[in-house]
Amino acid sequence: MIKKVVVESFELDHDAVVAPYIRKAGDKEIPGGGRVCKYDLRFTQPNVEPHLPIETAHSIEHILAFTLREFSDDIIGVSPMGCLTGIYVITTGNIATADDMKEIAVQGIRRLLECETVPGAESSKSCGSYLLHDLEGAKKAAQAFLANEENLLNVFA
Repeated sequence: MIKKVVVESFELDHDAVVAPYIRKAGDKEIPGGGRVCKYDLRFTQPNVEPHLPIETAHSIEHILAFTLREFSDDIIGVSPMGCLTGIYVITTGNIATADDMKEIAVQGIRRLLECETVPGAESSKSCGSYLLHDLEGAKKAAQAFLANEENLLNVFA
């Protein structure tokens, strides 16, 4: 039998949110001390607009895994959402608010626009699906995300 648990992202009303946005999607104390936070960087509207093509989401993941770390040592992990509407960013508790994450994310996404290649996608040694990338698609998604920069913290705009 599956233990009954609450999964925060399944509790979010996906019909009420307005993408693009950045929201704090979790905050948890680690056994033994410390905290981790999960942030939702939503690029496309759930259940309405077409999702991010998998090649685009994969490229955004790779690039943000590098660029976000240029602006913070508190980035633990970056991963695409299974629904392909955004990216999860796992951080230490030092990135305590969505506003803090916005500052880092906007800088990292601006750096994405400067990329000429997808880091970590050079060969089969560095990526499990190294041919499954779309740098131009990632740039288009980044431009659309940044076009709403002043409203990124308005999840239910």
